[in-house]
Amino acid sequence: MKIGFNPFTSCLTSQFSWVVTLSPEVSGRIHDYRPRLPHQQWAPVAVLVPKFI
Repeated sequence: MKIGFNPFTSCLTSQFSWVVTLSPEVSGRIHDYRPRLPHQQWAPVAVLVPKFI
């Protein structure tokens, strides 16, 4: 866990990280997911979606 404080904004933040092991079936389904949107709607959003391999 990381905790940070910015004295200029008086903003306190925290960040948690975790790890989970997925079964090959679940991992494959996530990797192979494709949205049911037309390409024209998905393309602007796709660049914002992280690619996990």
